Amino acid sequence: MFVWFYPLFPVVGGLLAMFFIYMLGFKRFYWREFFMGLAILFICIGIQVLSYVQQIPLLPIVFDVRQEAAAMNITDPATISKMVLDRIYSKGILFIVGISLWAGFMAGIIQETLKYLWIRKSSYIKALNIGLGFGFAEALAITLLTFPTQVNYLYTASANIFLASAFLSIYERFASALFHVGLALFMLDMVKRSIGLIGLGLAIAIHGAVDSLAMLYQYLGEIEFLAVSEVLLIVTALILTLKIYGKALAEPISSPT
Repeated sequence: MFVWFYPLFPVVGGLLAMFFIYMLGFKRFYWREFFMGLAILFICIGIQVLSYVQQIPLLPIVFDVRQEAAAMNITDPATISKMVLDRIYSKGILFIVGISLWAGFMAGIIQETLKYLWIRKSSYIKALNIGLGFGFAEALAITLLTFPTQVNYLYTASANIFLASAFLSIYERFASALFHVGLALFMLDMVKRSIGLIGLGLAIAIHGAVDSLAMLYQYLGEIEFLAVSEVLLIVTALILTLKIYGKALAEPISSPT
């Protein structure tokens, strides 16, 4: 029965991030900016999914495999996906590193650029809320996108695996939400110092590195890639958030919207 609660754990992580921000001293949230951050995330997902920009290096492989599958009368999606993965692995480690970097940095470019366009003329407190809304929306998206596969997988998993997966899910979404808060504050701080584009470039580089390491873990299954990705995520989140949030607290209080 508890398996059905698992898809809610990413949302719990997002809520914990909101509570963490509350405990830092932000007793009121700016809901218009929060929902703006949420909207930006879903715009990013639309761009990344509908444009296939992250899959560009894989499109020739997918096209060839589908032609091959059609010639062999193979229609099972799982079989076709395995054929695609086999073709990817056959191209070697440099190709896998290349497509991981491409996917990771495309995500960084799209997401951080759109956030930058919204926060560059904002205040610190509003940038914080945009980043928080973005991070919470990502937790919601993870819940919606992984619900069927996670439930089916965890029905066959042991109690220890279930608990470990639940903890990792909560931790990742907590760290990710703070990560987006930290990057939003950082980019605005760089704008205030008249070097906004440098800030955007650094945000893209950090985001791209985190996502690329996560992609390498998905392809290669090496736990070291996941560990470095998770450490980079939480360290960046805490350093940037704790370094700059004081400027948001010091701003004159305006009426939340």
